[in-house]
Amino acid sequence: SSLRYGRKSLRLIRSALGGEVVAIIAGAISHDLAKLCSFEAYNCQMIHSSDWKNLPDTARLWTYTASRDLTAQELNRASLAFDGFIEQWQAHGAPLQAGWCFEAGGRVALLAVDESAQSATGCSIDASVAFLKTLGEEFGNLDWFDRHIIMYRNPDWRAAALHSFLALRKAGVVGAETEVCDTTVRTLGEWREAGIARFDQTWHQEMWR
Repeated sequence: SSLRYGRKSLRLIRSALGGEVVAIIAGAISHDLAKLCSFEAYNCQMIHSSDWKNLPDTARLWTYTASRDLTAQELNRASLAFDGFIEQWQAHGAPLQAGWCFEAGGRVALLAVDESAQSATGCSIDASVAFLKTLGEEFGNLDWFDRHIIMYRNPDWRAAALHSFLALRKAGVVGAETEVCDTTVRTLGEWREAGIARFDQTWHQEMWR
């Protein structure tokens, strides 16, 4: 079974490594097994608003990473909430041409605006932040604003704090070809081109050197 495989892998790792790295890997294994029960249906697909694919590459993009996995029910509720938000999202009384998307098994939320007709303003951006904070509170103190969470796929989507992620790279659990979410991109075109890229093609490689 997956559980026996995980325990056997951990024993082999413990024989070669020690301390913090073993604890980090053990957490990754436990996290992966838990996801099999609560999130299997969403692990490999992108969920987005109906007009997401029609937004231009020049659309302005904001990325948010959830502090934990969302259940299937929470992801459904979040999708409806995002739909409701962008339908009424405005700047200076003018509607914003916006869309949303969930990537990385639902852990990364993308919010994009086509600013060719109407730009997002400070007040409209504040409204989006307030929306996400409220949504997080409804889901039990879910935090969308922790910039230290790294999402990587090995082979399924997993999360790690930045220092733990670099420890996993040192241990060889994360390799040069491991796919990583780059939440520093600022346009939809940048996300489409390199939002999910190999470790050695992201800014993480510069930190690793």
